[in-house]
Amino acid sequence: LAFGLFAAGFMSLLAALARTERRAQVMNNVIVLMLSFLGGSFFPARQLPAFLRDEICPLMPNYWFIEAVRSLQSGDGLVPWLPTLVKLTVAGSILVVMAAARFQSALSKGTRA
Repeated sequence: LAFGLFAAGFMSLLAALARTERRAQVMNNVIVLMLSFLGGSFFPARQLPAFLRDEICPLMPNYWFIEAVRSLQSGDGLVPWLPTLVKLTVAGSILVVMAAARFQSALSKGTRA
């Protein structure tokens, strides 16, 4: 649920910033592919070069989720999920609020969001 909240907030904010459907579609495709690549969704992040693996990957929300699932599979219990749950929930909530504010601002001006 927390990752779903983050994804919804992230995509909503991208749509709010894009202003047109075509631009939003292009931005979504490019950014989601970059996040997936850098976060380890395409293949394990440990296969990336050291700089990406150690410096960039830990900043990606899908990396947080994947590593939490990995720790759960290895039998570490539910404790590693707690920080991930909090980070994803907070980030998702902030993104949803930012998107809603952007859409509201555009609607109040009478322009298309």
